[in-house]
Amino acid sequence: MSIIKILAFFGLVIVSLIITLGGAPKGDRIGFRYWNESPWVQYEDISGPSGRFLGFLSAFVNAIYTYSGAESVVLVSGETRNPVKEIPSVIKKVLWRIMFFYIFGVLLITLTVSCTDPRLSSDAGDASASPFVIAMDNAGIKVLPDILNAVILVSAWSAGNSYLYSAIRTVYSMALSRRIPAAFRRVNSWGLPYVSAVVCLCIGALAYLSASNSSYQALEWLIALTSQGAVLNWAAICLTHIRFRRGLKYQGYSPNDLPYKSKFGIIASWFGMIISFIIAFVQGFDVFVSGKWDVSTFISNYISLLIFFAAWIIWKVVKRSKLVTYKEMDFVTGRATQLNHKELKEKYRIENEGVSIWKRIYRSVF
Repeated sequence: MSIIKILAFFGLVIVSLIITLGGAPKGDRIGFRYWNESPWVQYEDISGPSGRFLGFLSAFVNAIYTYSGAESVVLVSGETRNPVKEIPSVIKKVLWRIMFFYIFGVLLITLTVSCTDPRLSSDAGDASASPFVIAMDNAGIKVLPDILNAVILVSAWSAGNSYLYSAIRTVYSMALSRRIPAAFRRVNSWGLPYVSAVVCLCIGALAYLSASNSSYQALEWLIALTSQGAVLNWAAICLTHIRFRRGLKYQGYSPNDLPYKSKFGIIASWFGMIISFIIAFVQGFDVFVSGKWDVSTFISNYISLLIFFAAWIIWKVVKRSKLVTYKEMDFVTGRATQLNHKELKEKYRIENEGVSIWKRIYRSVF
């Protein structure tokens, strides 16, 4: 399925450039016309800088939804043959994929679709609101939108499989660490944690909300739940990295002793954690705007925040567990000792000798 999505994206790049340069059936040369439109939208007709800021914040919160899940690659680290080699490589690829598929994709959209097109915010429950579909429709292209709809369906199926796997592994890991009932630890003869799988599959029934007349509202609720869960996850990851690096320093270890380290250290983690928590608290700001109060929207925007802190506090109170001190942190057990990181780097350098620059670029992106 991945190759289908990659080929489809390259196809969209070509089609978008053709549309921009006036090669589509309607022959309209767009160029950078849409870049001259006002970039700021007055949110809910609120005037001044406040309205522009709220409009930006609204778009920012919705954009988080598309980036959620990128960090889940670490879930498979325990099942890879050589995590010391594979995980750093995969993490670097995630950055380049985000830059290429996300940022470049958004750039193409700004060239081919006006931000004032009402279909971008339509209540349609299908792919007709996709900016690429809108661009093709405006350009008079008749067949490709249907093909793109099929690709979107395949992509959604692939993403669903990935997220389902992540959910099952997370629930199963929580059961193994005795944070949820032991029933979730049950596996069949193939080693599949079937109880965890069934429970996670049942969550998929929420997709039937799209069959109602208010499918767009249901999508907004799910996006709010997912987005806040993502930023809380990012905040927790940043906090974990901060305490990890401080624990290393306390016990006399150097980050240079690690096979892989963050280039920006804990400074980036502090920045990420603070921003993530701020976003988590202001995500549902629109319900506080005059005349916009809605109980269901408030719950969908803040229920994840409540569950996040409630679960942590209840666990600490019931289990009377204490925060692991820097002195108690174990940086030895389970650590690979066959080769140090310098020897590993030299080994990988030898393996990559003779590899062409084009193949290295391909490996970095794909």
